[in-house]
Amino acid sequence: LEAATQLLTRAQHRVFVGRGVSHVMCQIMAFNLTQAGLPCIAALPSDFSYQVGNLGGRDLLVVISFAPFSRETVAAAAFAKSQGIPVLAFTDRRDSPLAKSASQVVVLPSESFLFSFGLSTFSVLSHAFAIAVAALDPAGTAKRLKAADEVGQPLYVERWLPMQPGAIRVRPPKPTGT
Repeated sequence: LEAATQLLTRAQHRVFVGRGVSHVMCQIMAFNLTQAGLPCIAALPSDFSYQVGNLGGRDLLVVISFAPFSRETVAAAAFAKSQGIPVLAFTDRRDSPLAKSASQVVVLPSESFLFSFGLSTFSVLSHAFAIAVAALDPAGTAKRLKAADEVGQPLYVERWLPMQPGAIRVRPPKPTGT
């Protein structure tokens, strides 16, 4: 967790790639990390080549794939490695085709006939990474969340911050007149 968190926090840009359910995992983790203050892109499979082609040595490619392994994801990881771009891999075993291109591998052993590979397990792991990142800068995280709340306020009926134990939600006054 610590080594992978360091890769994530040191990167200038973070691009996540995966196909199928792995793409869903990319979206979950990119969302959680962005909330924690590390903007991320969950690339669409059709955009892998453009996203990876724009990365540099100070960036990070995060690849997610499980057996039977996506060719595009494996190729993206191999290309990134050949260009000196660090690669963080989430996969189901140490001898995964992603492992040889990865700077760091996070193994999530899984077997599933439905190829769902434990979305809930990955979601919890993703959240753990976001907590680890947020803990590095709690004041900055709180500031960014408050800013996001202000930006998003016109979209919602009420504010969602603060959501701390014991917090009392205060509804804004009703508008008077038209």
